[in-house]
Amino acid sequence: MIIILGLVILLAAVIAGLAGARRASRRGRVARRGLRQSRLETASASHERDALIDERETARAHAANQPGHGMNQRGDGMNKPGPNGPGGHDPSLQEESPAIGSRP
Repeated sequence: MIIILGLVILLAAVIAGLAGARRASRRGRVARRGLRQSRLETASASHERDALIDERETARAHAANQPGHGMNQRGDGMNKPGPNGPGGHDPSLQEESPAIGSRP
């Protein structure tokens, strides 16, 4: 009787172990599918980024070939702000700040 009970318990343990292995296999398959999908999305995003970079470079080359386009205030075509342009400043317009510790 004890031997039969032991065999039943052993059989139940084997069945439970197989069920756990099947579950782990399913999780691995789902993880691999997710990884494959992620790689495809990354490749697609990289391709779109490269296409946008090419479009931008083509537009810049086209604009550079147009007379009068792409020139800044200095006329060197570098599109950097001049002294009074965006981000620039005119030192003559600054107010003098009082010296630290001075009294009016």
